[in-house]
Amino acid sequence: MPAEYVQKYEITNLFRVELPNFWRMLYTLTDGETEIEIIAFVIDVVNHKEYDKKFGYQS
Repeated sequence: MPAEYVQKYEITNLFRVELPNFWRMLYTLTDGETEIEIIAFVIDVVNHKEYDKKFGYQS
């Protein structure tokens, strides 16, 4: 998990959705105000090259 997301959003989990044309959507889940409420926050939408750079993959 990139440190920038932890520092900026104080997240403890991060998930991705693969979008068309090699784009990625990054999101986190958090508890809501009730026991049965889960909220998803979209953190970022990045292209493949930027995704690789953020996560330290070599292109």
